[in-house]
Amino acid sequence: NNPGERSSELLTIHAGTSNDGDVTVLRLNNDETGLADGDGVSMMFGLGTDFRDAGKIGVFASDNSHDQYNMRFSVRNTSNALSERMRIVGSSGRVGIGTSAPADLLEVNNGNFKVSGSNQRIFVREDGGQNSVELGHSTSATYDGFLALTDDSGTTQTLLTSGTGVSYINNGNVGIGTTTPDYLLDVESTGTAFMRLLSTNTNGVAGLYM
Repeated sequence: NNPGERSSELLTIHAGTSNDGDVTVLRLNNDETGLADGDGVSMMFGLGTDFRDAGKIGVFASDNSHDQYNMRFSVRNTSNALSERMRIVGSSGRVGIGTSAPADLLEVNNGNFKVSGSNQRIFVREDGGQNSVELGHSTSATYDGFLALTDDSGTTQTLLTSGTGVSYINNGNVGIGTTTPDYLLDVESTGTAFMRLLSTNTNGVAGLYM
């Protein structure tokens, strides 16, 4: 800027050539030769005239071998202290939210995972295959909330819906009170077992069709 001009940029970094190619790089380096578990380098974010710590992003050693690291994301909590909220484990690529030791590729601990919007779905699908589990909701009254199980051919074999559409199970036996049903519908109980068919409509009929 020209003398006397005020800039909103406290630090400007211009692109140059680095080991990563023609990219803009800001490098923070810890030159400590004896890095131990928990040592690392981080960037702190402060707010307010008292420069209170508002957040921190850092990379830290996860052991004493100097070749295992993780990235941690921390923000200020209601107790006015920095609290780690998310971690990426370098050795496995696992992401933990609410946990520092994620057991899976993504683990959310002690909280809810929410997908919102219209016609949103969560897919669990075989890599390169068709069999899948699909959980979601639809703006169509036929489906509303639904759970769909698909086989290797891509055909939906099981559909459970809270809408006006038909819920069905195409293949396999259904067990209530048993994990090993021997019939298309197997109802078992350690006590007295009843099956009740009730119509609350005045002119309704309840029965079994065979």
